[in-house]
Amino acid sequence: MKWNLALFVFCAVCLKAAVWVSDGSDTDVIAKIASAADGDTVTLPSGIFDWDEQVTTAKAITIS
Repeated sequence: MKWNLALFVFCAVCLKAAVWVSDGSDTDVIAKIASAADGDTVTLPSGIFDWDEQVTTAKAITIS
């Protein structure tokens, strides 16, 4: 029983999603997306952004 509990706690810590906070610039958002893993979130500050680069991803992440 102790082994199962320790494994569960370890796995729960390993599976925690990260939040990547960007400054909203295209280069920073692209860098944060590149660093993010599936399940992570990349945040942008409120506002309207005019980027010179196209921002795309095939990762299963949340952008908010």
